[in-house]
Amino acid sequence: MAINTDLKNYLDRSHVPYETLSHPQSFSCFEIARNVGVRAEEVAKALVVKAKGKRAIVVLPGSSRLDARKLKILMGHSDARLLLEEELEMEFPSFEVGAIPPIGALFGFPVYVDERLQAEKIVFTGGTHVDSVRMNYSDLLSLVHPQVVDLVEEPE
Repeated sequence: MAINTDLKNYLDRSHVPYETLSHPQSFSCFEIARNVGVRAEEVAKALVVKAKGKRAIVVLPGSSRLDARKLKILMGHSDARLLLEEELEMEFPSFEVGAIPPIGALFGFPVYVDERLQAEKIVFTGGTHVDSVRMNYSDLLSLVHPQVVDLVEEPE
């Protein structure tokens, strides 16, 4: 396979250097990390969230968990939550469920990146479970113009 066509076209038009990585089917950031030879902290986990009908993409280090309380504060609504699998299937039919890239412009969504994502190079899903994209983190920041925030659940 190859990365999602919409994603590829967007990256190519943006003239941002990137590399595509084909790998065995991977359904978690830890599997992606193992299959492409990076640490989980270098995998950018993109999650689609919603509150009051508005959508956004939040991006965390692959080894981290989203703090629901922090998400609700960020979104300004107590009903803020992750999209369900069924919602992802309906709203993003050209992307495999669980393989949405952190490129909000593809969907018209704002992007929020957790401050802990600081790897020089990052890897993120390419719209499938067998393809990923590697690029400089600084290039991702210039591409998506995210708001950098604190979203990670603190260890107890």
